[in-house]
Amino acid sequence: MLLMGMVEAAKEVVVALRPQKCDKIELALTQLPGMTEDDILDGMDLLGPDPQLAETFLGLSDERKKGWLWRRLKRTM
Repeated sequence: MLLMGMVEAAKEVVVALRPQKCDKIELALTQLPGMTEDDILDGMDLLGPDPQLAETFLGLSDERKKGWLWRRLKRTM
């Protein structure tokens, strides 16, 4: 019983420490139409470590996010 409580507490700590920005980016990427799992992961790789790019992406209208993301991803290839 004690071990199960410790496991649950550890899970709560992990969730609490996970950056909220990554959650917002992941949600925005998954909501874009036609995004594959690889597309989402590529987007996370691009946006996760760069707060300025992430802010720009999240600030765009839903209609512009995908086009902007593809342009940025092409630059990195």
